[in-house]
Amino acid sequence: MPSDNKFMLFGLSSGKQIAATEIMLFPEAEIVKIMQLKSRAQEELGGFSSGVGFWGSPEWALGGALALGFVESLISNSKMKKGMEILKDAAAKQVKLRELGSFITISDINGIHRPTPSEWNANKAGVIENTRVNLDAMTSHDRNETIKKFNLGPEYNRGDVSVAIIPTQLPPTPYIYDGNDFITVKSEGKTISLRLALIESYELISL
Repeated sequence: MPSDNKFMLFGLSSGKQIAATEIMLFPEAEIVKIMQLKSRAQEELGGFSSGVGFWGSPEWALGGALALGFVESLISNSKMKKGMEILKDAAAKQVKLRELGSFITISDINGIHRPTPSEWNANKAGVIENTRVNLDAMTSHDRNETIKKFNLGPEYNRGDVSVAIIPTQLPPTPYIYDGNDFITVKSEGKTISLRLALIESYELISL
């Protein structure tokens, strides 16, 4: 049985149950970029319809995008060709997005009590980066405050060292569901992809 504070029990149409302790979410900023590119592409394409049927789903980037060459051959208008180039860029970013996913524990996902993936979101702690700070460029007051705040050694007080390497905590990164037909979860140490259409029951359990 999962050892996390909470887990999600998914009941599938096959009768099988999956107890998930983590769900993969994706950086919101990257998803927004892809949506903006697709919107721009649609504007340039001017309502062009190919009949391929992959325009609205994220999965088109993995399968339907193979048909982009076929669609491109149907287009002669320069404005529409620009739209196709933008669409290709969106497709590349959609594929890259899969590498940026991060497993978030059930307990840390907001809205997880609702069976609507579009409402799931979480903030992943920002990474710590080392920043070079020129102390000589600061006022005497700011220099002293920086030395105190980051517990810098006496050599900085004496002025022997003018540049300090200071750890900086970056802001947290928002993560959300990517709109795919599948969700990827961690269950008993295994990574499992579940098709949303096959999930029949959904129960949030606190240990």
